[in-house]
Amino acid sequence: MTRGYRQIGTHRARSSDTILFPSVVLVVAAVVAMFFIRPVSADENATRSSGTLSDKQIAALVEALGDPSYETRVDATRRLCAIGPRATAALKRAAEGDVPETALRAGKLLDAFERLLFAGVEITLRFSKGRISWDESVDLIVTMANRAPHVSLIPVPLPFGGSDTPGHDHARQVAGMIDLADWLVVRTSDGKKVSLHVDDIDTEAAIADVIRQRLDDGPISSLAAGESVTLTLEAFNKGWARFRMLDTGRYTVGLVYEPQWQDEQLLTQRVGAVESNVAAVEVKTAAPATISRGGRELSLEVSVRHKHATATLTNHLDRAVHINTHFGTGVPFAKGRWIAESGERRQEISILPELPSSWQEFDSALIVKVPAGKSIVLAKAKWTQLRERFTKAGADLATGNWTLQFSYGNLLDRKWQRRHPADQSGSDQLPPGLRDPLPLWMSVTRVTSGAVAISASD
Repeated sequence: MTRGYRQIGTHRARSSDTILFPSVVLVVAAVVAMFFIRPVSADENATRSSGTLSDKQIAALVEALGDPSYETRVDATRRLCAIGPRATAALKRAAEGDVPETALRAGKLLDAFERLLFAGVEITLRFSKGRISWDESVDLIVTMANRAPHVSLIPVPLPFGGSDTPGHDHARQVAGMIDLADWLVVRTSDGKKVSLHVDDIDTEAAIADVIRQRLDDGPISSLAAGESVTLTLEAFNKGWARFRMLDTGRYTVGLVYEPQWQDEQLLTQRVGAVESNVAAVEVKTAAPATISRGGRELSLEVSVRHKHATATLTNHLDRAVHINTHFGTGVPFAKGRWIAESGERRQEISILPELPSSWQEFDSALIVKVPAGKSIVLAKAKWTQLRERFTKAGADLATGNWTLQFSYGNLLDRKWQRRHPADQSGSDQLPPGLRDPLPLWMSVTRVTSGAVAISASD
């Protein structure tokens, strides 16, 4: 998924934010040269933090930002970037001053110092396990160490995933993945990029809140000079938000931060780019072929043999789903229909001759968990009885070429429960399956099988 903000220059910005002027290219390029192009030694850190210029000399360089000479302005900009945060106080005074050109360039320099993500931060990734099977969960462990002599900004909350609210484990997992997913590059053994997959966020209110909080902007925290933090992205391949690893082979992940400048020169030079090491995990056993690699969720298949018509549903997701198999009239019941067609003639009949219609009759035990890649029989009927019902409904299967299909639909899930609180509250007569929270992964869907040829003699 994509968040609602875009990265412009050194920070996450809303679309209304001011874009850095082209004249700031040199500012940011110098900052990047200082922080990113090569490692900074301890001796260099000490020199930069203490500085060799006096306060008067720094003030003179700041004043030179407004010099009529382009070369003088460029030289002052580069030297101030080399001084680094020690020049912040003088730059702030200039930015608040009454010399427009100096104030503008000082303000942009402050942006470069104060808002550049990962400035001087060394990022190390590793997986919690070296080898897994496709259905085994693995965590990604991220360490960020600030090697710069100043505070750096990182796009995660600190403490990381620290909510103690019970029942919000999924929300914490999603928050951790979303906060760093923009910069994680996951690839298969043959180099194909793996996209982040996020299950329906509206199923769980806490997850929806986490996503909405990040639509306009993400969390930003400060990492002090010399400080390091270690974050764990739990269930990296199996959580609510996940990078799916379904086939055998070596999967790699790296963190790559590249500000999305509108200036082509900055983009070409990869100004502000930061890259971690590459971590790897080996998937030793692949997911079965019934699990979709392309996003298919459910499928239905109809067969007519051994004097029975059978409708089989298959779960193609990489996680389990819950299927409502209590058929009836209207929600909370599922809807099941047998369909016979011949040319322009079409006849539908319900799964059963008589269907329950009262909520009190709903049986939550008929909500069935279907594991990843597995199938269940949704409906099975004697062909003679089904044929008689079609005949009574007006479909003469003895004439023409007929086909048979099955259609399944369900609207019952936690979202439906939240939309209908008045229908459920205070009613002790309702079954526990409707008074208590429904399973998280209820399938809300409408799916129809392919058609199979039938005849009156089947």
